[in-house]
Amino acid sequence: MSQQYEPAQQLPPSGWYPDPVDQTQERFWDGTSWTTRQRPQAVQPQPLPQQAAPQQQYGYQPRTDLQQQTGYPQQGYQPSGYVPQGYSQYQPAGYGPATADGVPLAGWWQRAWATIIDSLILGLATVGAALPFIDALATGMQAWVEDVVRAAQSGGIPPEYTDPQYGLAGPIMTIYLVSLIVSIIYSTGMLMWKGGTLGQMALGLRVVPVNTGAQQHGLRLGMSLIRSIAFYGLSAITIIGLINVLVPLGNRKRQALHDMIAKTQVVKIR
Repeated sequence: MSQQYEPAQQLPPSGWYPDPVDQTQERFWDGTSWTTRQRPQAVQPQPLPQQAAPQQQYGYQPRTDLQQQTGYPQQGYQPSGYVPQGYSQYQPAGYGPATADGVPLAGWWQRAWATIIDSLILGLATVGAALPFIDALATGMQAWVEDVVRAAQSGGIPPEYTDPQYGLAGPIMTIYLVSLIVSIIYSTGMLMWKGGTLGQMALGLRVVPVNTGAQQHGLRLGMSLIRSIAFYGLSAITIIGLINVLVPLGNRKRQALHDMIAKTQVVKIR
């Protein structure tokens, strides 16, 4: 059992800290006690100017009534020296952006390729689901193209494809709605089942609630549905959709707008 602390006021926040037993390592503090998770420490952290010691800063004292553990000092694990205010403010060289529990965040290109893969999958699914309407669309488009060619040959004014005689408005709107419904069902179902779409799984990505990168199961229904609706809803508006996919480049949590709405992050799990 890991050493516990008796809080007087407030314990340090969860995050990665220098391991008090092995200074070449970092150990994850879960907010109440040290865990068994370790990783190499690339750079020895330096105290910030006027940084208070943990006991002074957070007002806690280690418990002394617990049994001595073999291989550990009597006081147990204890954050010493510089205690960072969360992983985002202390990030050793060699580590990229990560969640609060230390799981690396997905890169922009990884997310982009995952979206491309999903778009291909959804394109095929939409064709299958909307096949009758695609046939009507093709018939109307063929008639319109023929009229455009005849108008060009005779020097007349080419007709607009929106002309009701071609009957294109209905099939186009229906195909769009089918595509939207298929996309939302696909995304929501995969997020609930696997925590990521097929494209994300292929790239080794997972969607998790903010700062819970170690989560191994899928998202809740509400969070999955909100994220899916937000993504495809924003994508329906060209300029907003473009902004949405570029936003992760400019924030430390690498969240797109739909991530912010659903309170999710995308992490790299392999």
